[in-house]
Amino acid sequence: KEYYLVCLAYHVHSLLFHISMTPRNDFMEMLLHHVCTVFLVSFSYLNNYIRIGSLVLFVHDLPDVSTYLTKIFVDTKHDVVTFLCYLTMLASWGYFRLFAFPFYILK
Repeated sequence: KEYYLVCLAYHVHSLLFHISMTPRNDFMEMLLHHVCTVFLVSFSYLNNYIRIGSLVLFVHDLPDVSTYLTKIFVDTKHDVVTFLCYLTMLASWGYFRLFAFPFYILK
């Protein structure tokens, strides 16, 4: 339950941060993404879908670690580290979101 609330707080923070930052060319798409995410997490929490919701959040949060590592290293001189983080991101995203999520979580 605590993990669920922390994830909800993170997504509400992302929504508020997105609204307060300088608009980019994908502002509306990302705004829709953040609003839908906050709505879905809140709605599932209020309807007591915490067990399946936690699994969905966890499977979607795991690849984000390598995504943020790639974002950190992309503006540095460490090309090999950036490439390895990018490969890790592709592999983890593909496994968790395209294989584990539909075949283990939704099964």
